[in-house]
Amino acid sequence: MANFSEIANRIKYLTGKKRDKELADLFNISPADFLNRKKRGTLLPLIIEWGIHESVNLDWLLTGQGPMRRGREAPAAGEPVQPYTTTNEKHAEIFALVREILESGDDLIIRSFHERLKDYRIALRRNDETRSLKQQLGSLERKFKALEQRIGPPMEAGASADAEAEAVGAADAGSEKKAI
Repeated sequence: MANFSEIANRIKYLTGKKRDKELADLFNISPADFLNRKKRGTLLPLIIEWGIHESVNLDWLLTGQGPMRRGREAPAAGEPVQPYTTTNEKHAEIFALVREILESGDDLIIRSFHERLKDYRIALRRNDETRSLKQQLGSLERKFKALEQRIGPPMEAGASADAEAEAVGAADAGSEKKAI
């Protein structure tokens, strides 16, 4: 992951802010609290909360890769972004738990949490793939039914041999009658 100054520079670029004091205002914390968190390396939960709330692409925010925004058009560089406030209580509870884990300083728990988040990301991707495959299957089933209505139902493997034998037998019987 990128260092804090790179992340801070991206936030400043996106918001038009110039100084750390302005970032503290953006996160609704005091400049002193901002500096303390910066020294301890515990700003990441606030940054992630803010990024999610502002529809910032977290990949871009943390690594500089990908588009700046997700799900909606980004404001022009320098356009002010409203200060972060939590409006969804469920999200606030989750963010508080994430903050608690990250601020605990327990590397084992933080690594474990990080690995668990990776597992959830994989599960989300698999759910998306499953949903996509189900949609494709539904589309193929509809196409098959439409085709079946136009040409009739498919014959079973054994039934086709029996039908062919009957057709040959009927043709032979017809030729015998003509011969008599």
